[in-house]
Amino acid sequence: MTAAQIEPRGEFPPVAISLPTMLKLAVWLVLGTAALIAINEYRTPAPLDANAAAGQFSAERAVSHLQQIAAAPHFVGTDQNHHVRDYLVQQLTALGADVKVEDSVGIQGRGHLVNAASVQNIVAKFSGAGSTQAVMLAAHYDSVERAPGAGDDGAGVITILETLRALRADPALKNEILVVLTDGEEAGLLGASAFVADHPALKEYVRIVLNFEGRGNSGPVVMFETSEGNGWLISEFSGVVPYPVASSLTYAAYKMLPNDTDMTVFKRAGLQGMNFAFVGGFQNYHSRLDTAQNLDHGTIQHMGSYALVLTRRFGNIDLQNARQPDRIYFNWLGSRLVHYQHPTIAMLHLVVFALFLASFVIASRRGMITIGRSAAGLGGFILLLLVTIGATGAGWWLLARALGDNPQIGDAPGNQLILGGLLLLATALAVLLEGWLAARLGWLNVATGNVMGVFALSLAAAIKVSGASYILQWPLVFALAGILLALFTRNRNLALFWCLLGAIPAVLLFAPLMVQLLTLLSLNSISVVVVAAVFAILLAVISPLLSQLALAPRRTFQLMLAASMCLLVMGYVGSAPSTAHPHPDTIFYAEDAGAKKAAWASYDQKPDSFTSQFLGKNFHRGQEPGFTIGSDAVVLSNAVSPLGLEAPSAQVTGDVVVGDGRMLRLHLASPRHANGIAIRFPSTVKIASLKWNGREFPIVNDRDTVSSWLLRYLAVPAQGVDLELHLASRAPVQCWIGDRSFGLPQVPGQVFAPRPEIDMAWYGSDVTVVDRQFTF
Repeated sequence: MTAAQIEPRGEFPPVAISLPTMLKLAVWLVLGTAALIAINEYRTPAPLDANAAAGQFSAERAVSHLQQIAAAPHFVGTDQNHHVRDYLVQQLTALGADVKVEDSVGIQGRGHLVNAASVQNIVAKFSGAGSTQAVMLAAHYDSVERAPGAGDDGAGVITILETLRALRADPALKNEILVVLTDGEEAGLLGASAFVADHPALKEYVRIVLNFEGRGNSGPVVMFETSEGNGWLISEFSGVVPYPVASSLTYAAYKMLPNDTDMTVFKRAGLQGMNFAFVGGFQNYHSRLDTAQNLDHGTIQHMGSYALVLTRRFGNIDLQNARQPDRIYFNWLGSRLVHYQHPTIAMLHLVVFALFLASFVIASRRGMITIGRSAAGLGGFILLLLVTIGATGAGWWLLARALGDNPQIGDAPGNQLILGGLLLLATALAVLLEGWLAARLGWLNVATGNVMGVFALSLAAAIKVSGASYILQWPLVFALAGILLALFTRNRNLALFWCLLGAIPAVLLFAPLMVQLLTLLSLNSISVVVVAAVFAILLAVISPLLSQLALAPRRTFQLMLAASMCLLVMGYVGSAPSTAHPHPDTIFYAEDAGAKKAAWASYDQKPDSFTSQFLGKNFHRGQEPGFTIGSDAVVLSNAVSPLGLEAPSAQVTGDVVVGDGRMLRLHLASPRHANGIAIRFPSTVKIASLKWNGREFPIVNDRDTVSSWLLRYLAVPAQGVDLELHLASRAPVQCWIGDRSFGLPQVPGQVFAPRPEIDMAWYGSDVTVVDRQFTF
């Protein structure tokens, strides 16, 4: 029995009959082309060279500063960090600013982790012609200890410098421009924290903050975060920026993630503004590859297009009423920004429901659809989700075991091929499922069930995450319009054409989103499941087309399966470590001064060709608190003879009873002048509040009964630091105190081969740790 014979009586035969293979391939080709066009439209503008007009932003002029800023890693407190500070002060002074360096203590915490540091923020003021309100341009000038920091955040710093230079060609702005280049961002937003604490009246003075960040080295710059009440900001942003890239979905998702930038601190202080960053080339982030040579000039031009235009705009208008209800906003084919107020969400729901009701009534009167079969189609929607997520997840599980610890990071080409192969595998199985359902229920019942499922998700999204509503509402509008138009024709090809047109807007919206998810989350189990779920929703939205293409699916399934296998094999082969995509590893030297023990240690799963020369063949795997400042982390370690490095000192300078507890004051120092000192207490210790060098950090709602306390101070002054602890109990406390310096020590009589170009140091690597236990 053929599919046409078992369709509900009255359905028009041209749409029910299986389509020719070549026509199916042509439709799939159109969908693939639409996806590629949508992805390609998210690109950067052409960079301008140094001969650009004085009033224009030139990426080439901006990047020239990186010779000084990103010549080497410049973590907070290091000599190279001080060199960058001095260079920036010189440049800002030459641009006519009133510049000062603010020495301070920054402190930030989350749970039982509290970071602090001695920071040096650079603050520069450019007076306005007629106002006391200010526009603040912010970026951080420090880097992590292993990266030159060209992208993170040299890009933000040079964008501000070139913007200020270009503004000199204009008449003086009405509003004051305040430039804040923070220190210690990589250590935990410590510079921004210190700046806000040192300027309690900041909210009364600064009206708009533009913060510039980098999380890679290429790709378009996204305005990914705003302050609450962003309606006015979005309207201004859309109206003046030449290449706006932004999404309320990105902002909604970002609020749910633990990621922070300096903007997080500024918003907590009550400031309004926008946060900008690029995320392409994520494999270069926080690595030795974050160099000026690897930084894309088009990305800098894009960031500069934001900074210059917005500073000119906000610098010349009244900023007193810069808060309006939040808007929904998203890009349509690249830099065309659509934005509207929240009441439009309800209107779009009504449009979707009206289109659905009209389609259902017309199809029911023609005997083409039934409530029972549509309900079965809704069950098919759940099956589609399960099959898509299950197939993608299972494929990744198998491939991850083959890759071992070699998967590349971020949006590397190998990862793109692997994800493409997994999604093509899921599509092949979805075609089988949709074909099986369409042969039994009819394509329109299957499509109706899928659309109902997506509509339910759309309602939930509008309630829970309103910023994400557009990604479901607009595709539903076009998909249902395609169904409605198809119902008014009995021409087989024309009906298919209307459903194809109805599917294309969904592809244009979803394709860039899935690429962005890969870039943001890298390739791992979580990202694969998230992307697969998004892809399943896309397949459900285009079900009016897919359920027709899936009739007699054998040939389509075979071609997709073969293409999937090719992509997966290419991605697997392309995931081998290389100089462009090195494999991350860790090795560090640790010494327990109290037990007089030492070891080479690593956080990796297994040694590689570089770390094996330290760890040897008989390494131990397990917890080594004496080598990790009391941590319960599992490490690989190889015991060696201690070098006799001097341990940090801890002197009690005060210990008084306060109620049922005690106030314990300690002076900590590193005789070997390490950059950081850390003190770890068991989770059972109750700390009511603490102060580092006089700056207080209150402990709020401490319900963590599992995690140990880790209190860290970075950029330790030569004279040491003071720690004051308000403990809830008078009982003695035991703790680990350790210091950390950058670089591996020289071992007499041993020479280690340098790390090969296909490997790179990763988090916690290439440091020397010395610790010991104390009881107070």
